[in-house]
Amino acid sequence: MICKDTSTQTVRRRIAMIEYYTVKESFYTEEVGSFTAYGIGVCENDKSNRKTLEYIPNVFLDRQKAERLAAMCNHLKLDPLHLFDVVEDAISDF
Repeated sequence: MICKDTSTQTVRRRIAMIEYYTVKESFYTEEVGSFTAYGIGVCENDKSNRKTLEYIPNVFLDRQKAERLAAMCNHLKLDPLHLFDVVEDAISDF
């Protein structure tokens, strides 16, 4: 006799949106003095909270370059796993 499981199981999936963003930062070093830089991060947004998944500080000195990279990552729906590689490539290209 073959038994077949006829029960159904409901799986609830948490729907979250991944979003890349830039952060304006202020730094000071003895060699350079005060300067402004822009970091890039990625967070997971769901209905009730926002959780930072990765953040890389002090990536660009130019705000527009930082914003273009974040926009490109959002447009391409980049997996956060690849953020460090993309930033590394971006700073060598810019």
